[in-house]
Amino acid sequence: MGRQNAEPWVQLATEIPEMLRRALRRYCARTGMRVAHFVAAAVREKLAREGRHQRLTSRRRGVERRDAKKRREMAVT
Repeated sequence: MGRQNAEPWVQLATEIPEMLRRALRRYCARTGMRVAHFVAAAVREKLAREGRHQRLTSRRRGVERRDAKKRREMAVT
């Protein structure tokens, strides 16, 4: 893997259930993927999904506010 112009890697120490760690190591051994690369990809995917959810949620709130404002304006006139 070429890592030219890549962001520097840092160590992440965390605790996970032993069964999950074993499953992760088995998966990485079977696919030939480094655990660090798997974790980085999983975190990236999760953050992207959460980011989409947050954008959709905030967009939905904006639409709800706009609709409520229109209803208030219509009630006044």
